[in-house]
Amino acid sequence: MSLIKNGWCILKKIAFEIKKISSEGRRALRAKWVWKRPKTATVLIYDRVGSEIFSHYISSNHTHVLDVREESLNIYVMLYTLLLRKDRKKKHSIFSNIRDRYKDVYIQFVNPSIVLTFIDNNTGFYELKSENFIKIFVQNGLRPEWTVDFLKTSKHIPKKTTYFVDYMCVFTQAIGERYSCYIEGEVLSIGSFKNNLSIKKNEKNENTLIFISQYEPSSRDSFIAGEAAILPFLIAYTNQHKLKLLICARTNDSRGEESLYFKSFLQNSNSWEILYKKTALSSYDYLDHSKYIVTIDSTLGHEALGRGHRVAMFAIRSERYSFGWPANLSETGPFWTNRIDILEFERVMNYLMSVGDEEWLKVSRFHAEKVMEYDPGNTRFLSLMKQLNVPLKAGIS
Repeated sequence: MSLIKNGWCILKKIAFEIKKISSEGRRALRAKWVWKRPKTATVLIYDRVGSEIFSHYISSNHTHVLDVREESLNIYVMLYTLLLRKDRKKKHSIFSNIRDRYKDVYIQFVNPSIVLTFIDNNTGFYELKSENFIKIFVQNGLRPEWTVDFLKTSKHIPKKTTYFVDYMCVFTQAIGERYSCYIEGEVLSIGSFKNNLSIKKNEKNENTLIFISQYEPSSRDSFIAGEAAILPFLIAYTNQHKLKLLICARTNDSRGEESLYFKSFLQNSNSWEILYKKTALSSYDYLDHSKYIVTIDSTLGHEALGRGHRVAMFAIRSERYSFGWPANLSETGPFWTNRIDILEFERVMNYLMSVGDEEWLKVSRFHAEKVMEYDPGNTRFLSLMKQLNVPLKAGIS
């Protein structure tokens, strides 16, 4: 009986290894193969997604990108990882922890002083061994409570794991304190890096209201129920107040699903237009030119508040998210509500239309410090880079 049980365990282990090797093999075949040894660089950017954002400030001659989503596979590094693994004496497959070992070896070849990422919700970054380099993440999007708690609930994280970074560059001090529940490191409140790249323009069209789309082709009906509740109200409100209703689209596809979705509502509007995304920063220009802005829970809407725009926050998408989290704000306020209630929508919009400029500046600044700071030109981030002697592009002071 014991012999049969042992034999069954061995077969299961073999099957597991074959499955794992097969999975890694499929990923390798999809990736672009690179044969050269990685170049050394002062700054290694972990994850190609969002990596281009740092090129605004950091010299490209001193940066290197580590692909972690199978965009490329460095064969030189992979062979070195397989043949010179430190635990060869142990009775494990040479493919054990292959992805983590590959990243460790890759970083050793690049030999960076700084490892930087724009993807703050990738646990792989926090698991990097950082004995010889400084580790920094820059928050790239709004993090409602259940998405920050991925650090606590992820199946890949041992219960006693304590993550460490040297610096966490976050939207506000409040969200930094939340991250600090799971990650050790110095909190630096910089606002939104991308928002800070776009310098605010003061050229308002007084007769426009812009709604920020969060539609995606994969959106579930339950997710876009918020849009379905708000759009009929906004159409009626803009018709009544002779405002042009603008939709700030997520895509640049005028014939795509997003466009068709909003057009199904807009046929009842007296004056409307869909503003398609032309560049990475074009949405900020749209916001700067509109008098009033409405959002449900988008990062872009919070960025608009940080810029001082008149923003209505209708945080009705989910009971799990309230406007301002993790700051402890009431369910309703001058320019926000967490309730699906037409009277509440009207109250908030009437406030935005009637409040004076001086009063709005006072109210918006007070709350923006809690939900989204604005640092034009990313002066705080640049100050950190200079402190760490990171090579910056010519002309950046």
